[in-house]
Amino acid sequence: MLVSCAILATALNLRLAVTALSPLLRSIGGELHFGLATVSLFAMLPPATFAVAAMLALLLTRHVGLEVLSAAAMIVTAAGQVLRATTTNLSGLVLLTILTLAGAGVAAVTIPPLIRKYFPASIGRLSSGYLVAFHVGALVPPLVVVGAARAVGWRLALGMWAVVAAVAAVLWLVVSLRSRSNTRALEREPSVAPGGDRAQLGRHVWRSRSVWNLTLLFGAVSGDVFLLFSWLPTLVVSDGFSASYGGAMVALLITVSLVVALFAPSLVMRLPHAAGLIGVSVVLSATGWICFALVPRTAMPLWIVVLGAGSSLVVVVQTMINTHASTPEGATITSAFVQGVGGLIAVIAPLGFGLLHGLTGGWTASAVLIAVSLAVVAATAVRERRHRTLEEEVAAFVSDVVE
Repeated sequence: MLVSCAILATALNLRLAVTALSPLLRSIGGELHFGLATVSLFAMLPPATFAVAAMLALLLTRHVGLEVLSAAAMIVTAAGQVLRATTTNLSGLVLLTILTLAGAGVAAVTIPPLIRKYFPASIGRLSSGYLVAFHVGALVPPLVVVGAARAVGWRLALGMWAVVAAVAAVLWLVVSLRSRSNTRALEREPSVAPGGDRAQLGRHVWRSRSVWNLTLLFGAVSGDVFLLFSWLPTLVVSDGFSASYGGAMVALLITVSLVVALFAPSLVMRLPHAAGLIGVSVVLSATGWICFALVPRTAMPLWIVVLGAGSSLVVVVQTMINTHASTPEGATITSAFVQGVGGLIAVIAPLGFGLLHGLTGGWTASAVLIAVSLAVVAATAVRERRHRTLEEEVAAFVSDVVE
């Protein structure tokens, strides 16, 4: 129970730092003197920071247990949230946002292997709980942060979320103190499949076609989600609606994905592959974007629901980390590689979306970027039909070398 509570509390923080900031950027910009162009910078920070943090997490897990690392990550996130609420200039806001996101990025890598380590027989159920909490943490800030900023100012409205990270840190510290003997017992059990030990899996992860396909899928899907998180409020406001309405549309988008998170992880664990789910998501996303651009905005909530259903593919992809590994070690390496390299790929969509708009003065080029991203996702669905685990592919490679 304690471990599951720690996992859920951590999940609440993984997107909170993103969605608590984006609805406030216009208000903060008025005080710190930056304009709409800076939105592109903040749009690229989450995927870029998460990518670097994932690689850092892989290095740290060689020396620090997953539980301790999760606690440290949440402490960093809490500190970053408090400090960035006190900043007086744009550079300080950027640097402290990076610090906040780095903690969340490290924690995001540790959760899949922790689920496999503590709940190997209930991966689908725990993944559903984790992803529901993940979406709740993304959903609540856009609903309340604008109103809170009007009542108490943007600084307190931005910094108050540090409490959530602090709670998660305390829970992981308690887990670490109470379960050292259990952890040692788990570590003594043979946990690495025929692919070899942890070092071998780490050396050869880049040879895994299945992991690379998942990485490309993660990068494209995450990029589209961060694009929506960062740019949807701006698109809604530029269309004549209020900032509060923009925040509500982000919340609606996340709510749809939250509903999908209730059942999708268990479905992913039961299916032989997720190719069909990926294909459906591509169709929904394409339909949502086309209708959002061409149909009168009186139907905007409907198109947001369709976009939310399409972007909920992120739920499927995060669960697939555990379908592409069969051990905690393999899940750790797969999680770090997919989120690290995939995070770098994810930078392209939110950053390019804004830059293309700035260069052309319109949204056509930005729309082409979205179309290319969806085409990439569709291509990964074809290859996903033949996926294997990291351990299997490394074992096959090592066997071929020996022969």
